[in-house]
Amino acid sequence: REEIRQLDKRIEQMEFLMRRDIHTLAQLRDLRVTTEAEVRQLNAERNRLYKTDPKSDQIPLLTQRLRELRKTIKLCKRIEEHSLETAQRQEQQKRRAEQERRNAYERNTMETSAPIRP
Repeated sequence: REEIRQLDKRIEQMEFLMRRDIHTLAQLRDLRVTTEAEVRQLNAERNRLYKTDPKSDQIPLLTQRLRELRKTIKLCKRIEEHSLETAQRQEQQKRRAEQERRNAYERNTMETSAPIRP
């Protein structure tokens, strides 16, 4: 079940990236920063309306838009985190493979350089 949930999350992330035509981590970060700025601006607008016109028809619309934007921010953060975790795992695997090659080379060198005794 957990694997299916993880797969669903990855599919959601890929669809999000494709819809937004995002190919780099920098583009993703730019989207997140822009969206966070929009959330701040809409929050300020909604707070102003609460104070000046609490029955305004705009308040529910702003609330709905804020929900969508917050979901976008959350998704951006999850994708960023997953990307960084994946990069770290790849780097660790690369270091392990390099260490294994060195160890194998040292073993082979020691085996071939050992004196032969009759």
